[in-house]
Amino acid sequence: MLEPAEDALKREMREELGIEIHIERLVWVVENFFEHDNKSYHELAFYFLMAFPHDSHAYKNEEFLGNDESIKLFFKWHQLSKLEDVRLYPSFLRKGLSLLPEGIEHIVHTD
Repeated sequence: MLEPAEDALKREMREELGIEIHIERLVWVVENFFEHDNKSYHELAFYFLMAFPHDSHAYKNEEFLGNDESIKLFFKWHQLSKLEDVRLYPSFLRKGLSLLPEGIEHIVHTD
């Protein structure tokens, strides 16, 4: 809270991955309705197109680790053509990541 979304994204990537990212543009504003642990949620989210520096450690391996305080984070690259087989939420991302809109798109989605 009290931080612009782009600044928060840059800070989180620096803290969790140790990477200074470049934000290209806002792609989606998403209202996502879902259930978790028998509770209903309405999430409002901004999705940005971003890039790591060309020499980033994140590009060197298919899998890499990050940290969020005491939680170890596990990251893995997936081919866009194979996202249909990946457990990915919100699920619109399975197709949406291959079909990025040219402008900002508002999506209302239910998982």
